[in-house]
Amino acid sequence: MQKPSRRSRLLWVLPPVAFLAALLLWFVAECVRGAAFPEPWNAPAHSQWISFPFEILVAASALVLAGAPFVAAISRRGGAAALLFASWIPCFIAFLFIGFMSGRDSQNRWDRFADRLEIPEGLDVSEPVGKSEAPDIGFAALPADSADAAALCLRDYGMGCYAAAIFLRTAEPGRIRLRAVEVTTGHSLSPYELDEKTSRDHAGGDARFDWLEFIVGEGDLVHPYAARFEVCFRPASGGPERTIGSRVYRIVGSQF
Repeated sequence: MQKPSRRSRLLWVLPPVAFLAALLLWFVAECVRGAAFPEPWNAPAHSQWISFPFEILVAASALVLAGAPFVAAISRRGGAAALLFASWIPCFIAFLFIGFMSGRDSQNRWDRFADRLEIPEGLDVSEPVGKSEAPDIGFAALPADSADAAALCLRDYGMGCYAAAIFLRTAEPGRIRLRAVEVTTGHSLSPYELDEKTSRDHAGGDARFDWLEFIVGEGDLVHPYAARFEVCFRPASGGPERTIGSRVYRIVGSQF
């Protein structure tokens, strides 16, 4: 039997080495993203693209690694096939370890937000209604003498997932959205999530928008804090955006 050449042996070593290299590059990209955006709740959506190419690289190299032993076996390279099958174990352990380290770092950055926040005494704070309860407010809450006004009710689905029912009256058409800020720091909560999930066109007059769902990423499940939810209205005529209604709620973030 002809002895495999050095080049041939190196070729069969490439799949696990390529997978481990791709895994390391992905971890470095995640670290760079974490350093560039230390507050993930305030990171723009495009920040995900920093590590996305490396996620594709890891997936592609994993497919190559998975198929390489079978190719070696079909090519009657029994030793190479055995070594490639054996390489699955350290590669899988490396994947679990790096994934755990990356996930723990991301989780810690999310969890820190609400650790030291306190709800001010005397603040009028509402509790969200349950997921099967009707809104605790309606058009009757809108001032009769106001041309532009809004009232809202927050529904709690648990795990930092919420939905808002909005009742509003405006004198002209435009576009509304929900904005949320933590009351003691003024920090804008999950702005990209709220902009995407709660922005709606409004034809003017009285209108009701039922249960616009969104997730609050800041904080964890065991540290509640007070957030002021504001209904913002931008007239179609091009005037400046203004707040036409608000309400303070006790909420938690979506992290464990």
